[in-house]
Amino acid sequence: MILKTLPNIFFLKRKKALILLIGIFHLVISAYSQDSGAGLTSYTPPSPNASALAKYANIPISLYTGTPQIDIPLADLSFQGGKVPVSLSYHASGVKVQDIASSCGLGWSLNSGGVITRIVRGLPDEDENGYCGANKAGEKLTQQSTPSIDYLIKVTREDLDAEPDLFYFNVMGLSGRFILDAAGNPVLLPYQDVLIKPAIGPLGGVSWVITDNKGYIYVFKDNDSFREKTSAKLEDENDTKWKSFTSSWYLSEVRSPSNQLLANFAYETVNEIKYKTYASISALGIRFYQLGAPDDPILINTDLYFRSLNRDLKVSAKYISKIQTSLGEISFNYDTRLDLINGKRLSSMTLVNTFGKQLIQRYIFNNNDYFISDPASGDGLTDDITHRLRLTSIERVSSTGKKSLYYQFGYNLNISLPPRNSSKYDHWGYFNNNQKATAIAEVPADKDIDGTYRVGANKDPDSERTKADILTSIINSTGGETKFIYQAHDCSDDAFDSKTVGGCRIWKVIVDDKNGHLITKEYKYIKEEAPTKSSGRIFGLPEYGIITYPPGPLCGGAGCADGNYYSLIRYSSSVNNIFDIDGSHIGYSTVITQHSNGSQEITKFTDINSNPDALPAQFDIGAFNGEQTSFWEVPSTGAPFTSRTSRSWERGLVKEYKVLNANNKPLSTKRNYYTAGGIIRSIQALKATTTYINGDPKVGYWYALYGKYQIESAMIFLIKSEEETYDQKSISNTIPKILTTTNYEYTFPNKLSKTTTSILGNPKKYITQLIYPEILVDGNFLDPDMDVVRGLKDIPTLALVNMYTKHITGEPVEKITYVQEGANTPLVTSAELTVFGNFPADPNDVFDETRALPAKKYVFTAPNGVTDFPLTKVKKTTYQTGGLNLVKYILDFDSRYKLVSSVDKYKPIKDDPLQVSTKDNYKTSYIWGYNDNLVIAQVANASLTQTRQIVNASQNFFLAQLANDTQSGALPVAQPTLKLDYAQSVTFTVTAEMLGSGSPAIAPYVEVSLKNMDGSSNGGFFRSFQFSGTRQQQQQFTVSLPIGEYQIYYKSNAIPNGNTDFQGVMLTITAPYQIEKYNYNVFHTSFEETTEGQEEAFAKTGRKSYRAGSYKLNIPTIAGQYIISWWEKTTNDNNWIYKEEIVTSNGSDMSRTISAPYIDEVRLYPIGALMTTYTYDPLIGLTSQTDPNSITTTYLYDAFGRLEYVKDSNGNIIKNYVYKLVTDPE
Repeated sequence: MILKTLPNIFFLKRKKALILLIGIFHLVISAYSQDSGAGLTSYTPPSPNASALAKYANIPISLYTGTPQIDIPLADLSFQGGKVPVSLSYHASGVKVQDIASSCGLGWSLNSGGVITRIVRGLPDEDENGYCGANKAGEKLTQQSTPSIDYLIKVTREDLDAEPDLFYFNVMGLSGRFILDAAGNPVLLPYQDVLIKPAIGPLGGVSWVITDNKGYIYVFKDNDSFREKTSAKLEDENDTKWKSFTSSWYLSEVRSPSNQLLANFAYETVNEIKYKTYASISALGIRFYQLGAPDDPILINTDLYFRSLNRDLKVSAKYISKIQTSLGEISFNYDTRLDLINGKRLSSMTLVNTFGKQLIQRYIFNNNDYFISDPASGDGLTDDITHRLRLTSIERVSSTGKKSLYYQFGYNLNISLPPRNSSKYDHWGYFNNNQKATAIAEVPADKDIDGTYRVGANKDPDSERTKADILTSIINSTGGETKFIYQAHDCSDDAFDSKTVGGCRIWKVIVDDKNGHLITKEYKYIKEEAPTKSSGRIFGLPEYGIITYPPGPLCGGAGCADGNYYSLIRYSSSVNNIFDIDGSHIGYSTVITQHSNGSQEITKFTDINSNPDALPAQFDIGAFNGEQTSFWEVPSTGAPFTSRTSRSWERGLVKEYKVLNANNKPLSTKRNYYTAGGIIRSIQALKATTTYINGDPKVGYWYALYGKYQIESAMIFLIKSEEETYDQKSISNTIPKILTTTNYEYTFPNKLSKTTTSILGNPKKYITQLIYPEILVDGNFLDPDMDVVRGLKDIPTLALVNMYTKHITGEPVEKITYVQEGANTPLVTSAELTVFGNFPADPNDVFDETRALPAKKYVFTAPNGVTDFPLTKVKKTTYQTGGLNLVKYILDFDSRYKLVSSVDKYKPIKDDPLQVSTKDNYKTSYIWGYNDNLVIAQVANASLTQTRQIVNASQNFFLAQLANDTQSGALPVAQPTLKLDYAQSVTFTVTAEMLGSGSPAIAPYVEVSLKNMDGSSNGGFFRSFQFSGTRQQQQQFTVSLPIGEYQIYYKSNAIPNGNTDFQGVMLTITAPYQIEKYNYNVFHTSFEETTEGQEEAFAKTGRKSYRAGSYKLNIPTIAGQYIISWWEKTTNDNNWIYKEEIVTSNGSDMSRTISAPYIDEVRLYPIGALMTTYTYDPLIGLTSQTDPNSITTTYLYDAFGRLEYVKDSNGNIIKNYVYKLVTDPE
C-alpha cells in the first residue's frame, strides 16, 4: 500500500514514451564502517571517578536525527603524539529487515583504526570505461552539452560511466566523503582541510594516503592484505555474470608528519563470505490507445512478467587481527557464526604492552547468541536468513585471569524481526505489518492510468514493529543502568499534523546508578509554535514504478491487439533516493529536551526545508536511425530519478538554542547565522535510461530519458552568533540582561581568521585574529625568485614552507587580540607567536627540511593597547654574494615580541623535545625511555649536552635453505632487519651456494632485493645471481641508504628435476654498517626496560631492580662535576638505603662501578641540576615519581589497571580507591 498518510504520487503518468532500465543494482558492503612549547603532558595520574553516573547521564544525542550516540570504550593504544582508540558503537535508529550483523553483533560496529569504502555508481571509476578510467569517460561527459543517443545507449548499457563513485572514509575520528573527478583528483564533499592521494585511477599509487591538518598520515595500502573485494550477480544468473570490484580499503599504517611509523595494522582474510539481498520487479501491460480510438485505454489482463532481483554476493572480508605501536599491541580473536555463511564473530580482544608482553586487559565478547526470527523455520529458511548475531555482554579479564562484568546489554525481545527474505518491510526497509506474500508495492486506483487498484504490498510503517530487536538497556561494571525508550519517527507538513515514519528515535533516557540517584531526559520532536505538529521532515517521497513503453512487442502471433501499449512496472523498493547522503531519512527542525527537574532546552536546526538540495535538469530525447527527432525538458522529480545536488552539510546545524527554567521562563538564548561558502569544485554527472520501440537498435526508433546534476565541493560558515542572558528579576523573564554578539570571518577556503565580539551597552568590541602557516607562505612558495640553495634561507620561513608542503595547517602560528572602542582604530592588547624550525632527523646534519617543529614561543602584552603592531609576514629581501643580487625570504615579526620559551633540541627521529628553555635561559632537559615514548627523567637547570660516536656494527642474514622450487617473500620473521639511525653507505656481501652434490637440469638463479619496511623501495637494491659452472656465487656492492628499517626479499628458481642429491640454495648476506652512540651529561635508569632488571615485590621504583652484584656506570666525556645517586640494599626486603657521591669528569672515558646485592634508581646529573624521575606500566599508567630530593611517590593499580593505592616514600598508604563491581560472572 502507498504511504497513505503522506501526499505523494508514486507512479508517473506520461503520454510520451518513458523507459525503465532494469540493470545492475550496484551495492556497497558497509565497513563493519603546547604549553611551554614542548608539547609535554602531565605525568600525575588523575583520580578515578567514583561513580559512572555523570558519564552515562551525558550520553550524547544527535537531536537532529533523534539517534543516541552509544559508544563503549575498550582500549587506547598510545603512540607518539596520539593514540589508536578501540571501541564499540551502536547505531540506535532501528534494525532493517535485511540488515546483517557485524562481527560484533546486530547494530554494533567495531571502531579499530579506519577504512575507505565506496559505492560504485555505474562502472568502477578505475575501469577502462570508468569515470576516470583510461578511456576518459568523465571527460567525454563534459565535452557535450546535449548528449547523443549513442552516448546515452552506452551509459545505459554500462559500456561507459557517467557518474563518479562515492567514497567514504573514517579513520581515528576523521571522517568524510569524496569522489574522483575525471582526471582522478579527489574532491571532498563538503570541502574539509585534509589531503587525499588516491590508490586508483590515473593518479593512483600503491596506497590511499589521507593527511590531516596536523600532518599525520594515514595509509590504506592497495593490496590483497588490506583491500576488500565484492562480487555480485543476480540470483538466477550463471557464474559468468559475476561482477567484481574493490569495495573497501583498510588502514594499514599511521605515520607522523616526519613520516615516522607510529602504528601498524594487520587483518585476517575470509575469502568468500556469502549472503543475499532480496528485491523483485513486475510489469503489467496496458493498451493506451487503439487505432481509431486513442482515448480508450484497455487493460491487457496478463502480467508481462514477474522477476526476482535477488542478488548473490561474495566478499573477501577483512577482520582486524592486530594493531601494533612501540608501546604495545592489541590482538583480536574470532570464532564461527551461524547467521553469515563463512562469516566470523569477534570473540575476544587482548591488549599487551611491548615490555615483556605484559597483559594489560582482555575482553570477552559474549555474542554466541542470536535474535531468532519469527517464523524461524519453513521452506527455504536457513540459519543465515533466520538468525542475527546478538551481543549480550562484555566481560573484562584481569592480568591475573579474574573475570568481571564490563557491560551487559538488553534488547526489545517482545517483537522479533521476520526472516531476512521477508516481504514485511516499509518504505525505508523497517519491519511492518504487510500481509501480502509480495514486497512489490500496491497501486491505489487514483494512481493508476486506468483507475484500477493493483494488488500489492502494504508499505505503511508500523510504530511498534519498527522497534524490533533494538537495544534498550546497558548495565555497567558498577551495576548502574541506562535505559533507552524509543518512538517511531514522525513527520508533518502544511497539509497534515504528524504521520508515522519508519525507524526509531530516542524518546527517553533513564539513568539509574542503583544508589538512589535517578536521572531522566525526555525528548520531544515538535514545533515550538505548533505543538500538535511534528518537526520532522523526510528526505524524499518514495516512488515504486513508472509507466513506460515495453522494450518489444506485447505479444506475438494471432490474437494480438493492434495499437501501442504502456507497461506498468513496479518494484519492491523505492526507485528514487529517499535517504540523504549520510544515510538518514528524516531530520527534525526543533527538539525539546525535558529534564527531571522540569527545566527545558529547545534546539532548532537547519533542515531539508531551509536548506534543500538542488534539483537536477531532466530531458526526454527521441531518435530514429541515430538522428535526433525530439527533445524536451521533463519534470525533475520523475524518471530517470537523477540524483540531486546535495546540500547535506548545510542541514542539522543549530540555528537556535534556548534554555528555560522549571517555570518555563527563559534563562538564555543563542542564535546562529550561517552563509553558504563558495563552491570549491563542481563535477558534472549524468544518469540515463533508454529503450527502442521496434526494429534493430542500431537503426530503429529510440527514446531516452537522462538527467544532469552537479556534485559540489562547498562549505557553509557560521558568520554570527547572538547570545542573550535574561534578567531573572523580570516578571516575564523576556528582557535580555546581556546580549553578546560574535561575528566570524574566514580565509579561503575554510580557516577561521577573525572573531569580533560585542556586548549590548558596552562600546567596546573584542577582536581576535588568527594567522595560519599557509597564509604566510601562500604567494611566496611559488615565487620564481624563491632561493632553493640549501642553507641560504631564513630557517623559520623554510619551516613554514615545510609545514605547507606537509599539510601542517590546522593550528594558527599567530594570535592577536584587539580592543576597539566605537569607530576608533582597534588597539592591539596582546599577541602570541609560535616560530617553527626545521630540526634535523640526523643530529650530525646541520640542516634538514624533513621536520618542522615548534621552536620558540613569543608573547606581547600592552594593557592600554597599541595601534602600530603589524601582523607577522614573510618578507622578501635581497642580499649580495659573489657579486650577485639574490633574493632571501625572512620571517618578519614585531620586535616587541618577548621570548617566553623555546625548544632547543628534539629527539633525532621522534618529534619529542630533549631540552626546553625559558625566557631567562633556564633550561630543562628530558630523558625518554620505554622505546622512546615516555619521559623517564626531567632535569631542571641542566643544559643537555651530547657527544656523538660512530660505532661499527654488522648484521648477518642467514636464509633458511630455499626449497627446490620458485619462491619469494621476506626473510623469516626470526631473522633480523637492518635498522639505520642515520643516512650512510652500506656494503653488502651476498653469497649464494648450491647445496648437496647434485645439480639440477636447469641452472638455478637467485634474485635478492632490499626494501624499506615502510613499503617503499627507497634506496633499495636488486641483484640477480645466475649459476654457471660454479656452485657458489658471491657479489659485493655498496648502496647509499636513508634512515629507516630494511628487509631482505628473495626469489629462487632452483629446480631439482628428479635429482635428489641437489638440496637447494643457501643465501648468506653480511652487511657491516655504523650506529650512533651518544654520551649525554645526564643519565637515569630504574632498570624497567633492560634485561638487567629483575621483577621484585620491593623494588624502590617501578617493578624491577638490579641484582647482578655490580653495576658499571659510564661517566660523561663532557668535563665537569656530577652527582651520582642510587638506592641499594642487601636483603630481599624494603630496607633501601640512599647513596650519593660527587665525581669529576676530565673529559676522557671514565666509569664508576656500584657494588651491592640490590641496586635501583641510578641517577647522574651536573651539580646544580634538579632531577625528577618516573617509572610506568606502559598502557596502564605512572607507577612512581621521585622528586629531586629522592622522595618517591608510588602508584599501584589493581588487576584491571585501575588506580588502587598511592603510597609515600616510606610505603604508607596516602590514598586508597575502592571500586564497587557487579558480582563477577563465573
